[in-house]
Amino acid sequence: MTARGWSRFAPIAAAAALCACTPFYTTPVIGRFFLPTYYRYLENPRFSFDYPRVWGTPKVSGGSVVMRPPDAAVEIMVGFQDKSAASFVPPDRLKQDLAALGSVEDAHRLDEVAVSSRTAYRVRYTTHRYDPQYLLGAKSDVTLSEAIFVAEPHGNVLIAYRAPVDAFWKKKYRRRYEHFLESLVIAAPVKPVRRYVPPQ
Repeated sequence: MTARGWSRFAPIAAAAALCACTPFYTTPVIGRFFLPTYYRYLENPRFSFDYPRVWGTPKVSGGSVVMRPPDAAVEIMVGFQDKSAASFVPPDRLKQDLAALGSVEDAHRLDEVAVSSRTAYRVRYTTHRYDPQYLLGAKSDVTLSEAIFVAEPHGNVLIAYRAPVDAFWKKKYRRRYEHFLESLVIAAPVKPVRRYVPPQ
């Protein structure tokens, strides 16, 4: 090929060299599109789960791990109740306590579901919070809650999803909660290792 022929490919070669030397993520605007939607929470030895990046890092409150979005009074909570703790509630009694939650309009029924490949029990219930500035029953904030517990040999795993009644079924919050349930991994109890003692 003549020198004149090669000159036609000079712009293409220069562009290829520029692309090879310049990373595609050099600008923060482009890099933002490649951030993960969820991060993994690994700070608790009893369980791990995915949490939304836009919600921020989960907070530890009273022994439970709590997630809240920045734009609504929505809450996802998971905690562990150790069998050796004084506050431990046996599973049979816990079922009764959960079924009793809520108001007169609730079904007060436990549904059997699966969480982390384990049998779990779920109840949905309503809570009314009345404003003391108004007459009783005149004005209230209505919250819907979904509580789930998993009975483990070493204790109970407790899960809760709470939201105002107008936000409980909204897809932007509900899908985060459902993803959390699908990603939740409950650790198996660690058996104590018996040390070998040689015969005397």
